[in-house]
Amino acid sequence: MFETKTCRSRKGPIPLGDEDHGEIALRPFFMLHDYLYLDDEMHAPIIETTDSAALALEELEREHERLLAQQAVVAEKVEAARVTFRNQRDAILVHGLSTALEDDEALRRAFSAEVATRLRVSDRTATNMVEEAKTVINDLPGLADAWRLGWVSQQHVRAATHQAWNVPKDARRAFDDAITPKARTQTPSRFQSTARKLREKLHPESIEERKKEAFALRQAEVYEDPDGMASITLHHSADVILSIEHGMRVLAKRRKNETPGEQRTLAQLGADILAEGLLSQLGVETLRIGAFGQTPESEPTISDADTDAESEPEDAESSGAEPSDFESGGVESGGVESSERASLHSALTPAQLAAMRPGVVITVPAETLLGKGDEPAVLGGYGPIDIDTATDIISQASSFHRVLTSPVDGSTVAIDPNKYRLSEQVKRLIRTRDVTCGFPCCDVPAERCDIDHVVAWVDGGRSSPEDLVCLCRRHHTLKHSTRWHSEVQPDGSLLWTSPTGAKHVTQRGGADRA
Repeated sequence: MFETKTCRSRKGPIPLGDEDHGEIALRPFFMLHDYLYLDDEMHAPIIETTDSAALALEELEREHERLLAQQAVVAEKVEAARVTFRNQRDAILVHGLSTALEDDEALRRAFSAEVATRLRVSDRTATNMVEEAKTVINDLPGLADAWRLGWVSQQHVRAATHQAWNVPKDARRAFDDAITPKARTQTPSRFQSTARKLREKLHPESIEERKKEAFALRQAEVYEDPDGMASITLHHSADVILSIEHGMRVLAKRRKNETPGEQRTLAQLGADILAEGLLSQLGVETLRIGAFGQTPESEPTISDADTDAESEPEDAESSGAEPSDFESGGVESGGVESSERASLHSALTPAQLAAMRPGVVITVPAETLLGKGDEPAVLGGYGPIDIDTATDIISQASSFHRVLTSPVDGSTVAIDPNKYRLSEQVKRLIRTRDVTCGFPCCDVPAERCDIDHVVAWVDGGRSSPEDLVCLCRRHHTLKHSTRWHSEVQPDGSLLWTSPTGAKHVTQRGGADRA
């Protein structure tokens, strides 16, 4: 593609920076002023050809490089905005005894919230954007120049920066020199492995010490998927995860071979086996999850061989035995079928559904419950689910908590506005109404949120439905440590104003997230 030409005392083509040329190539070939002179060589005219496919692919390649270069420009803008934002700290922070965050952390969160709300992305996505831009622009200049030229992708940059975070500051330049040539010649997935190995060589701490720090970050996270589905991601030590994966495959193959007429695929069996193990440890009766449409009578009982595991399961924390919450707009639970009927729409058996008491909130419109409407039910912390699954869960509940709402505007009633301390019933009502955190672009379920007064109690606020809002701990502390603040609008929505003056509106009940 390139002809050999002389440009500013250097001959082309531009070296890729492979193993034999890496050190020589890294010094000059990313300089942007050279790129201006080399533009003709990099995009040499295409030889006349009748091959239209080749022409189309050449154009695709060029446009892809332009797109990658533009992503680098966005990163530069993010970092420039971060520096400017930090320099105005006195106009952003709230100083006082009640602040919950250190100044630097408050600034970091406030800026991430600005980016998240302006770009309409999640707080986590914004935080990653900010930290990745900060690292690549300041600590990995070679990789940054390659990105500006469209020679590496955002996936390469993300893999490199995430590894660089665990490399000491004074070793990051050597890390940059080593990984930049690799980024030009490797796919993102292979480069991720390369960057991890190079990080290992440059890190001054032993892998044992780093494992202890990393192990403290283990967690499980839930993600919403379409069509009534969701995913759970377990971040744990590699030996545990690989052991789980191996045991899942072994049991899935065994069950497939030993169960006559088993129609589930190995992937489906593996998913059901993992779900069974988790449900049993969380207090749900140990019964097999049947295939959809399978009645409890046709489900085989679990055998001793199926419980044989190589590792001991960890103890699960007990969450108590609160009854299910149920909102029907003032309608009782009459008309629900007997708990003895087969569970035809859920993958869980009636006994397992009966054990799903702690923290489950099902909202069913009254007309739908009575069979006169088709509006879907809502599972708290998730969203719309089919009415049959909702009915399965409701039919197993031992008791209900009705949420009384105003027939005019749907607001909750029977809350004493003159009491600062909220009862558990009032907290339940507010969480049921709000569904998620009330901060813009935040989808943390309300059941995991604090309940905050929009107008602070000390400033004349009251414990009325309009003045109470669910805020996750991150945004609750952000509100009280920085100049992010909210106001209730006449229609009940919240108007948020950022420290830089940007305004964002959120609707109660997650309506703007539907």
